[in-house]
Amino acid sequence: CPGSGANNRETRMFISTMITTDITLGQLADIDPGVPRSSEEDMVKFLQFRATASLGNDEGLFENKLSSSESFHATISNPQLYMQPGAFDKALLFYLNFKTAYAIFNDDRQKLNVETVTATENIQKPVEFTR
Repeated sequence: CPGSGANNRETRMFISTMITTDITLGQLADIDPGVPRSSEEDMVKFLQFRATASLGNDEGLFENKLSSSESFHATISNPQLYMQPGAFDKALLFYLNFKTAYAIFNDDRQKLNVETVTATENIQKPVEFTR
């Protein structure tokens, strides 16, 4: 019965999850050209990030008195960032190389655009309509 209140209990779902991440940025070393390179041992690590993230709405997990099943709590604990000395140099060289290549590409594209517009204007002739 809808009005009796006996089955009117609110159902809540509590969720708790923990994710551990380990992200590595590196370059595969060219040890032997004939062997496929896919193992982590062949990688020269430049940057590494580790962290543990927790997400949940379980009231028992958090010390906040205002927590409820309608709010989620996200925390990141123990974030660690390891950077090799050569990583900054590699990143700077990569950026400068990309910037130079993009500038050359953009100049070539603009020159081609001017040539295309000029060629199109030379081909098009005004069309006169007579009655």
